[in-house]
Amino acid sequence: MNIARAAGGYLVVTLKGVVDYDTVHRLLIREIARPDFLHSNDIWHFVGCLPDLHFDELDAIVQDIARVYPDGATRKRTALVVEPGLMGAMVNLWVEHARELPFEVKVFEVYDEAVDWVTS
Repeated sequence: MNIARAAGGYLVVTLKGVVDYDTVHRLLIREIARPDFLHSNDIWHFVGCLPDLHFDELDAIVQDIARVYPDGATRKRTALVVEPGLMGAMVNLWVEHARELPFEVKVFEVYDEAVDWVTS
C-alpha cells in the first residue's frame, strides 16, 4: 500500500490485499498530511482487495476525513477504482456516505477512465 504522485499531477493511493478500517485510516492521514494534497485530485486504486470493514466504519471514515480535511484545499475530485465484487460493493456503499464531503467522489472499474475524470 502506497501513495505516489503521478506524472499527471494527481495522487495515487494503491491498496492490495485485505482492506480494513485501520489501513484506510492510516493511508488517509498520510495522504492528507502531504503538502501536495491541498491542490491535487486523487485516485484510490483497489487491486485485488477484500474488505474487512464493518458498515459503521464506512461513516467513521467519512468523519475522519471531515475532521482533518485542511482549510484552503482546492482539490475537487477523488476517483475510486475497484473491480466488481465484494470490495466494489463496499466502496459503492461508502460513496453514499461520502456525499457530505467537500469534494466529489466517483467509482470506476477502469483505471484510465478515472485518470481522465480526475484530470479534466
